[in-house]
Amino acid sequence: LPPLLSVDLDNLKATDLMLFVRHDLDVQVDVRRQCQQSDVLEELQALLFCRWAALPDVFQLVFQRSLRDNPNNLLPYQRELGVPPTATTNGRFTVCMQEAASIADMALEFLKMGWLP
Repeated sequence: LPPLLSVDLDNLKATDLMLFVRHDLDVQVDVRRQCQQSDVLEELQALLFCRWAALPDVFQLVFQRSLRDNPNNLLPYQRELGVPPTATTNGRFTVCMQEAASIADMALEFLKMGWLP
């Protein structure tokens, strides 16, 4: 991780990272459970998961509407943002990787629209 961020591990701060996830539960439950099953150090988990933004919350903030009015799945979010769906290229992406790529594209679009994490 430090080489990716061009930061020495000793100088890496929680504010250097922010996860952009589909739902809060992804961080609060699912990813943490996977980390515990894989023996990821608590200190690393604390660093990685102390700061995140969930797609519905950012969508609500940017478009100033109720969470109830948000789409139920990724495709309507992508359509509304003008982000093309991530296409499978010769079966190289799993559904999980397609979703991750789509969420990354949407996060980038929000940043272009002026959203500040």
